[in-house]
Amino acid sequence: MNLIDILKLGHLQFSSHKIRNFLAIITAGILFSALFAVQFVLSGLRDTLLSANREITGDEVILVSQDCHDVFDDNGAQSSICREDRIRKLVAEHHGEIIGYAKKVGTAFVIPADIITNFPWGNTHDQPNDVIPIMIPAGIISIISQYKVDGSILFIGTYIDTAIYEKNDASALPFYNNPSDLIEEYTHKIISLPDAELYIARVSPNHANNIIQLPGSNFPNLLNLPLELMSNVSGDTIILDDGSAAVRDFLSSAPPNNTASFMPSTSLIVRFSNPEDAYEYDLAFEDLNTIATHTMSFDLFGNQTSVIRGYDTLNNLLLIPLLSLIFVAIFIMSLTFVSLIRQNAAIVALYRSVGATRRDLVLIHLVYLFELCFFTLIFALALGLFFAFLISNANSDALSAAIADNYMIERPGFIFLVGSNWQTFLMIGLILLIPFVATLLTFDQLSAKNLARRLKSDE
Repeated sequence: MNLIDILKLGHLQFSSHKIRNFLAIITAGILFSALFAVQFVLSGLRDTLLSANREITGDEVILVSQDCHDVFDDNGAQSSICREDRIRKLVAEHHGEIIGYAKKVGTAFVIPADIITNFPWGNTHDQPNDVIPIMIPAGIISIISQYKVDGSILFIGTYIDTAIYEKNDASALPFYNNPSDLIEEYTHKIISLPDAELYIARVSPNHANNIIQLPGSNFPNLLNLPLELMSNVSGDTIILDDGSAAVRDFLSSAPPNNTASFMPSTSLIVRFSNPEDAYEYDLAFEDLNTIATHTMSFDLFGNQTSVIRGYDTLNNLLLIPLLSLIFVAIFIMSLTFVSLIRQNAAIVALYRSVGATRRDLVLIHLVYLFELCFFTLIFALALGLFFAFLISNANSDALSAAIADNYMIERPGFIFLVGSNWQTFLMIGLILLIPFVATLLTFDQLSAKNLARRLKSDE
């Protein structure tokens, strides 16, 4: 038989068993659509959170990394020595770039101001003279907006959140129910403290770790599990050291008992242009950690690496149900194939009588199974997209508001939680491979001996 005849006969087999094919497509399609919907939603969450991060850092990912190990002197006294060589090697291997050093006083980081030059909000050229440019967490601004600074406070260098505040009348305090209002009110404004003028270059997320959690009704919102793993972001007070005398004097005013908390100069600031490269670097950096070695690496702005880490964790867990469903689908297709041959033994024998070889019969039934799997795939993708739309529609408003609050950005519009990943394409490929696997598993059903036995049993 030529290829055209094989395709026609394969399609004829498909069109001759509409009810059985319909049931097989619906059964397998619903199972696969659930996995497709989960993959769409998880990928959509990942893309949405990474997009929110780009509102903060543009196309850059900025990490702070430190690699130290314990040493002991002859008297048994312990100290730490930090090194740069392993960090520099990993940064080069993962297409990163070392752009400076980070210091720390109290809970505030001190970084070179030019690091934020390429950020969407990073233009500080219009700032007044003799001020200290900072990023300040929203939680601290909320305190400042509700408390007045007591003139007797001890303001320890950049350790802003140790300041002592005297409470005002709470009934007269402003209430911000939209992060954009807080950003508009305080960005590019000056906070006057007893020993400095602070210029707010940007309002950052709260000092405490923020995790997006959506409200549920009678049942917990299922999006909260991936959000808990993917949306963890913290904002620290950051001094943007522009080299000015104001910043230099401000940092030198830290009391002696606080200067010990400066991070060693080997705390390197690393920049990546691709979040995936930053995440792979983070994983490799974790492998350096031992009992006597203390490694540290984290996003200085936003949480790109945490988003990808949480996303990968969930996807690895989903591989088990994915493979389980593939085995179920292979079982269903194999049963369908055997049932088809059993019911059509006379037709198969007729094909053999007009010259069809065993290879031709295999190809005819392979075309039938492939067509069955193809329509199952189309149905599963369409139903998965529909489920993803329903989930997006039910959660878009709450998610949009939570993202704006978590990342201190303008509120996004409608969030359609649909994205693509390699697992989605793996599922598509595996579904299209099912007819070949099912055919191989039931290849002996088309042997002359089995066909003769079935014809004899039908008499």
